[in-house]
Amino acid sequence: QNAIMAALRDGALERCGREFIKTIYVTCASEGAPCGGCRQTINEFAAPDCEWVGEYTRDGTVLSCQFAQLLPLDFGPRHLGIEVPGKH
Repeated sequence: QNAIMAALRDGALERCGREFIKTIYVTCASEGAPCGGCRQTINEFAAPDCEWVGEYTRDGTVLSCQFAQLLPLDFGPRHLGIEVPGKH
């Protein structure tokens, strides 16, 4: 969340548009994917085909999937009437 907020402060929306996250790498101190709060923040600014890459296991195995798989029943800009081309 801090990295996304820093990007917003630095003008990511103006430079890249609302869906400026194309790929996101997340590493966690404990085994697992990003927490719900982080997933929601990512969802607010992720491209429709955003790829998530992360250290998902204690042994450091790197896994990858489409971000939509981590947040299958999302709530985002489209639910608030904010049209984002290509987002469904």
